[in-house]
Amino acid sequence: MYCSNCGSLVNENLNYCKSCGGKVVKDNDGEQTKPMLNTLVTSVGFIGVLGLGILVGLVGVLLKNSVPNDVVGIIVAFYLATLFGICFSLIRLMSKLIDANVGKKTDKIGTSQTPQLAQPPTPQLSEYHQPVRSVTEHTTRNFEKIESKI
Repeated sequence: MYCSNCGSLVNENLNYCKSCGGKVVKDNDGEQTKPMLNTLVTSVGFIGVLGLGILVGLVGVLLKNSVPNDVVGIIVAFYLATLFGICFSLIRLMSKLIDANVGKKTDKIGTSQTPQLAQPPTPQLSEYHQPVRSVTEHTTRNFEKIESKI
């Protein structure tokens, strides 16, 4: 296994590279994303069903207590918007996990290449500039004693 930071050979039992000290990324990360993905799917389903059940109960209680229909409609709209936002953020997280898992599988299928390190930028020489004149160059005369004729 090779270090993704410096490209040096790293023992598979190590968690950090000996050369650069960077964290070594193991290949079994795809196996860890599957339980997380299953947990997220279960969470979205549970939140959706439980949230809709609470909404039905809330609407029933509000209508039983003769709350105006306009107020019930506004409460339902805000509740559904909040529930949709929570489920949408979890589904977006699931799509990121799926994309990361698919990306790792395609990397394993492709040809094995040694990691390529980015070339460090080389500083460019700037044009020659005349040095700026000193501010204190002609100001020392101000501190000389002046004889006063009083």
